[in-house]
Amino acid sequence: MTTPQAMTGIRVLDFSWFGAAPIGTKWLADHGAEVIRVESHERLDSLRVLGSGHFRDYTPDLNGSGFFNDFNSSKCGITLNLNRPEGIEIAKRLVAISDVVIDSFTRRAMRKWGLYYDGLVGIKPDIIVINASQQGHTGPHADYLGFGYNLQALAGINHLTGY
Repeated sequence: MTTPQAMTGIRVLDFSWFGAAPIGTKWLADHGAEVIRVESHERLDSLRVLGSGHFRDYTPDLNGSGFFNDFNSSKCGITLNLNRPEGIEIAKRLVAISDVVIDSFTRRAMRKWGLYYDGLVGIKPDIIVINASQQGHTGPHADYLGFGYNLQALAGINHLTGY
């Protein structure tokens, strides 16, 4: 008999991409959570091609990135087109059977799909929602896109380190 892990019985719907949030959801999966990673067929996670090494024919391999494969192992995955009603409907059905939703999109994207906090609790009142976008979902910069180097500059790291 296997001893249950800390997150056994928890289902996480993962709309995150690229960096910190996928690492966090991997940790949840590694501790027993069922993590369902949602990726857009129209716009795959750009981490899929980062660091994927030397391509024989200079064509990126969508499963060749060690970063992507490491950050997303232990997870289930589904591709949905969230710009189509059918894709949004499937996402909402997954919300209804999940315990946690995590995203790293701007609030503008999640609102467009009806997957912002108010929409999510309308589907499942006890859902736990984690927004991991760089600029947050409130405040004057909530609709700004950002990446690691943007946050480094905003936090003053570049000034402190000189680069």
